[in-house]
Amino acid sequence: MLEIRHIYCAPHHPQTDGKIERFHETLKAPMNLLVYTSPDELRRTMQDFIEYYNHRRYHEAIGNVTPVDVYYGRREEILRGRAEQKQRTIEQRLRYNRYVGEGIVDSISLSPTGLKVVGIPVSRFSQHEFRAF
Repeated sequence: MLEIRHIYCAPHHPQTDGKIERFHETLKAPMNLLVYTSPDELRRTMQDFIEYYNHRRYHEAIGNVTPVDVYYGRREEILRGRAEQKQRTIEQRLRYNRYVGEGIVDSISLSPTGLKVVGIPVSRFSQHEFRAF
């Protein structure tokens, strides 16, 4: 299903074991900024970082999703949703540029309720065309 397999490498040979070495570097960077008063405090901080690393941090190597998204098979759905959002944004931008270029619209601004169109005759333009997603 996930095609996860364990790969062994030579001990004390970081060139062979690059991913875990990179993880250790990423883990140590914020850890070295603080002084911990007890091993338990350090352990809790490491657990919090690992939770962040696996559940909330986007990883460029796996398509800017979290490892948990990949593990549970949500990666493709997330990437498909992003591609659809990108396509809608491009289409919206093209419509905006066309309307501004033709002089139909003076300006469009983003408001909390959506996009506000300024300087057009109501009969020539439908407000829902520039709905914010």
